[in-house]
Amino acid sequence: MKIIMLGAPGAGKGTQAKQIADKYSIPHISTGDIFRANIKNGTELGQKAKKYMDQGLLVPDELTCDLVMDRIGQEDCKNGFVLDGFPRTIPQAEALDAALVKIGQKMDFAVDVDVPDENIVNRMSGRRACLNCGATYHIVSIPTKVEGICDRCGNPVVLRDDDKPETVQKRLKVYHEQTQPLIDYYKKQNIPEAVAAYTPPVDLTEVIGDTTLMRLNRIFADVCKRKEDKIDPVRSKFGKIEKEEVTMSEKLVDIKAFMMEHEDFSFRELLWNNPSKVAVIVTFLVVLELIKTGFVEVKQECPEDDIFIRVVRDPELIEDITEE
Repeated sequence: MKIIMLGAPGAGKGTQAKQIADKYSIPHISTGDIFRANIKNGTELGQKAKKYMDQGLLVPDELTCDLVMDRIGQEDCKNGFVLDGFPRTIPQAEALDAALVKIGQKMDFAVDVDVPDENIVNRMSGRRACLNCGATYHIVSIPTKVEGICDRCGNPVVLRDDDKPETVQKRLKVYHEQTQPLIDYYKKQNIPEAVAAYTPPVDLTEVIGDTTLMRLNRIFADVCKRKEDKIDPVRSKFGKIEKEEVTMSEKLVDIKAFMMEHEDFSFRELLWNNPSKVAVIVTFLVVLELIKTGFVEVKQECPEDDIFIRVVRDPELIEDITEE
């Protein structure tokens, strides 16, 4: 169960988040805690965030999202989590959705803790804090035994600047302008269509076994570079010559015929037999599709050896690849 807690500062979403987390035995994830933990542990992401924070700047959405994704990728989040404090804006929500889609996940619920502004102002302005030991109180719900004196250490308790009515009202104004639209965002689409319709792709690292995708990528990049280098230096001065687009369906016909004649062949050889960079790219995509559908398998004897493709199913059974 993956839950986002929404609500104005002081609405009590942190308290509700902890209760939900306890009930379902999933972690309560606060962005503040994530920042502090990464900075304390000196992680790469934490060091990046600290640079912005030390300058009094807001941490960019992309970096904040990376920190959140790093946290929810940990073992204790495998059964779900409760997010508190993120996302705060629609761009952050969109970034989170996109990042989750990449790992085949999506949010399940967005919970809005709706409390009237007047109640929030009264609640927060009643808070008192001990600046010496950090203990917190409330003049109505959790009063000190002796008025104005901390029960724990005997020092005075004060109304912090952040809890003063004028400060709270300013924070609420910012919330309504920036974060309130998130409620409409999640209400409107519940979970974005792209996320709801998402189906996890085939894991090519499992399909191709010991052969590395890194090696496939290196061969692909090398062939593309060589195709660029082969451009006629004279004709190229006359500008770009547009060629008819090569479709996956058309390229599949060529590769299918090639497979009928060759049971084993080099991946590099297959790519190199293309007249243009576009054709190389389309060929690469068709090969990945054939791997995914089980018509071919790839093998590599040593890490630096070329990759070879073996036909393992009758090419006649290959159907047209639908291009979306």
